[in-house]
Amino acid sequence: MTLYLGILTAVGLLLFLLLPVRVKLLVSFILMTKGFDLVPSIIDGVDVWDCGTVLFLLSALPLLFSQGEKLRESPFYLAAFKVFYAWLLICLVWSLVFYQYPWMHTFKVARQMVIGYFSLFVLLAFFLADARSLPYFMRWLYRITFILLPVSIVQTVLNLHILFSLSQQYGPVTRAIPVFLSITLFFLFEIAARLFSGQRVRLHEGVYALLALTATALTYTRGIYLAFTLTCLLLIGNLAFDKRLKAQRLLAAFLLAALCLPFLVSGGYLDRVIDRFSSGIGLVGLKTNFTSKNNVDSFTGRIELTKERFGLVWERNPVVGLGFLHEDDVPAALRNSFKSGSVITTPEYLKRYRYNPRYTLALYSADIGWANLVLMTGFVGLVTFLLFLGCFFLSYYRRVPVPEPYYHLRLAFFLQTVMMAILMFNGDTFVSKLQVACFMIAGYAVTSHRGGLSPGAPSPGARVAPAAAGAQFVLARKMPRTAPLGAKGSV
Repeated sequence: MTLYLGILTAVGLLLFLLLPVRVKLLVSFILMTKGFDLVPSIIDGVDVWDCGTVLFLLSALPLLFSQGEKLRESPFYLAAFKVFYAWLLICLVWSLVFYQYPWMHTFKVARQMVIGYFSLFVLLAFFLADARSLPYFMRWLYRITFILLPVSIVQTVLNLHILFSLSQQYGPVTRAIPVFLSITLFFLFEIAARLFSGQRVRLHEGVYALLALTATALTYTRGIYLAFTLTCLLLIGNLAFDKRLKAQRLLAAFLLAALCLPFLVSGGYLDRVIDRFSSGIGLVGLKTNFTSKNNVDSFTGRIELTKERFGLVWERNPVVGLGFLHEDDVPAALRNSFKSGSVITTPEYLKRYRYNPRYTLALYSADIGWANLVLMTGFVGLVTFLLFLGCFFLSYYRRVPVPEPYYHLRLAFFLQTVMMAILMFNGDTFVSKLQVACFMIAGYAVTSHRGGLSPGAPSPGARVAPAAAGAQFVLARKMPRTAPLGAKGSV
């Protein structure tokens, strides 16, 4: 059986390597994202993310020998990102050389950040080397998520487990968070940006937007509700700031969103959504009238966890932190000092709990990424990462006119990156499985580069050439004919 499995793996890998580069990168990107919930996170003891990463790195090899397009200028946020990434590598070396952690465990902890953030350099180089690659990525991501969104909604409504999404019981219903939600919201922001600014929105895009709104509502997650609300306000503010906002289109969008209400009301979902949203507002200090007993104050626990981990790093090594310390290598004295944290629920620990009812708290937590970031990289890593986010945020407000096809894409990439940064208070979006976040940053950099107007370029309101219009993900558009990566004459 093992021999046959090895032969099938070798044949599959050979066929994969024969695919075009953009297809290989797309397939590996989806596999790194847990197959968009089509497969479990771990199969036969192997993390699917690791399998996707191996294929992703193999697919990136041609980029090392390509002469691709270069950015006209290196943005400050990319320079800050490189500083942060260099510090990340220093922390890895420090963990191995000075802390002398077991190298296998250390690489297990570090791999998602080191390889995950490296994917930004790969995706950026690829999108610049092959002008058709970014539209290709967006077109297929749009199609795949369009198919999976109804499935995700149906499984939540019927309390089924069709997809392998993150799910748990919330009263009588299942609360499911699709792993592709960040990509779905990116398309939602792009559609909303064009709708609010008076651009044409096709029927399938309107349906997609309704599905995305419904899937977001059915997550029943207060952090997602708050982050989504703040990002939508930022969307409207940016359009108004750029004098592109159309009031009548904004009203039409609210009426379109109201089409979700009959479905939410009929199933009793609207009450739960309002209850969770009110709870989220209440947890950040604003008064609400919610009285539900189902809303547990988990926000305070996350603040306590963050304070405890920050204090731990300050006492031991504020510069580098604890490095990439594996959970199995945490000293017992340190573990016993934890007062806040998530309970470890690996199979090994679940077996222990059968004989010892005392639960073990984990060093890291999936509930708030800032604590994990400081533990792994210290306060220097935190400062450089915040510098990167600050430069990224300010880069959008440079007064550079951008033509229509690129303006809305650039805005959507920017908004989704900002939303993922906000969700660091509710998850670890910039700590684990970072390929989605890096895709957003790379897309923003490319659309800023190609959308930036040079002297003599047309004004933002002028008619854009078909080559520029090809940047849109709209399915009906034909992509500009460009030589594939590595071919003679490719850009």
